[in-house]
Amino acid sequence: MDNVIVCVVQQKMRLPADLADFEHELRRFLRVAQAKGAQLIIFPELAGMMAAPPLLNSLRAGLLKQADRGRQNRAGFWERARSKMASGTAGLLGSDFQRELGRLLNQNSHTLWDSYADLFGRLAQEFSATIVAGSLYAVDSTDGGIRNVATVFGPQGTVLGQQSRVVMVAENTALAEAGDGWTAIATPVGRLGLLLGPDVLYPEAGRLLAYQGAEMIISLGACSEPALYHRMRAGLLARVQENHLYGAISFIVGYNPFTPGESEPFIGRSAICAPLEFTNRYTGIMAEVGAETTEGIISAAWDYVALRQLWETSVVPVRRTIPLAVAAPVFMNIYQRGAAQLPSPEDAAPPLALPAPVATATLEPAREDATRPLDLDDLPVMGMSEAPMGTEPQESIPLLEEREEDTAAEDAAKPRRWPWQR
Repeated sequence: MDNVIVCVVQQKMRLPADLADFEHELRRFLRVAQAKGAQLIIFPELAGMMAAPPLLNSLRAGLLKQADRGRQNRAGFWERARSKMASGTAGLLGSDFQRELGRLLNQNSHTLWDSYADLFGRLAQEFSATIVAGSLYAVDSTDGGIRNVATVFGPQGTVLGQQSRVVMVAENTALAEAGDGWTAIATPVGRLGLLLGPDVLYPEAGRLLAYQGAEMIISLGACSEPALYHRMRAGLLARVQENHLYGAISFIVGYNPFTPGESEPFIGRSAICAPLEFTNRYTGIMAEVGAETTEGIISAAWDYVALRQLWETSVVPVRRTIPLAVAAPVFMNIYQRGAAQLPSPEDAAPPLALPAPVATATLEPAREDATRPLDLDDLPVMGMSEAPMGTEPQESIPLLEEREEDTAAEDAAKPRRWPWQR
């Protein structure tokens, strides 16, 4: 496929009373995407968790769902009044959505996954689109661990691939474990790489997906801190530019049920990105949602033919001219040691021992087949330069007395400026 229309959804978190209510929310966005001719539709991180509240039947969970109804735009006066009463009662009883969710995952996780997969698979088939469904906490069938997983559904309603979040923070570890890596997923609209949450902040993740043939990087976010959401957007732009790929980032906004009260809502500004050569004023942004706290849907067209031409004709074709011979030995040394052994300022550990300098290195090794593209195994281990540091000429520093005389002479030559003239 040479051209793809992509739609990115910025959705509010809700606690629907039943699955029909959740399906109604999804259809609102899917109908707009269909009108735009979208072939790829992206939902945000944790949007899949809206399939969980219909399965929570306790009194505390019921109060939380009643309180959420008053937050909806279509709620009337009495609905909002009952919502406030339910919210106050839930606070007195110590209702905690995260605790209720943890109980559901321990006792009935398969039902949650079945509801989620059936709903998104059916909608993907109905709207004939590839859907990156919002992530949810689900049990991994390989080892039984609970992970934050996003799933890609094809136009036939089948599961094309899944991606777990790899980088976990303190508030996530209470519910889920970290994934074990990133894998590009083949879809009818191209090969995509998924980066959930802070995964997008790491250059290695984007480069790994690019080497696996990804043509786009999709990032899903759920942020309650402005600094983090801005970092994630900046991280996606960096991954897109340094690998010459298309990109999109989808944020969930509004009520955050994973924190007490309503003091830390989800915020974000979803966007569709491209290499800066393809965007106005070289910003890298093709389209973006106008506000951090409201729902919205944006779309753009991706031209894969132009993207592949850029790989070859760019002024600096980064995908083809990456200095692997220089970077590979150093990074291999660091990665083999492992993150736990990296030096830190606290322990003042000595610097890592880098590979020994090599006197001579051939940049173009002899190959039996000169027409074969250069492979990683063909690259020599290129050592660091043996040139001594600090060989540039240094300016002579005048003596203190000379500088004072020069300064005094300059001050005498300048006209006097009084305070009110400054």
